[in-house]
Amino acid sequence: MLTFPIKRTGETLPISFDFSTELADGENLTSCNVVSTTFAGTDPTPAAVIQGGASVALQPYAIQKVTGGLDETSYLLTATGVTDALNTYIIPAILPVSNRLT
Repeated sequence: MLTFPIKRTGETLPISFDFSTELADGENLTSCNVVSTTFAGTDPTPAAVIQGGASVALQPYAIQKVTGGLDETSYLLTATGVTDALNTYIIPAILPVSNRLT
């Protein structure tokens, strides 16, 4: 499973989901929805790390902004991409959040 680099609680940044290994030749993403749940640690509102909707303008990537999160918490982000061929692909990924310096 994909694991993103550690994000600090005060950061807002884009992350990307690469659908290139899923898509057939000529197939393009038409939309992508990213949801967040708590993977490790405790956060009563894990969906709050998702900021806005995902962009599919940079094919074959879906770009999602993430923000906040609780220190020492990891989030399971699930990107569900739909294509112009009406296929649906899912990419799960872990987003660790920590303010530790080491």
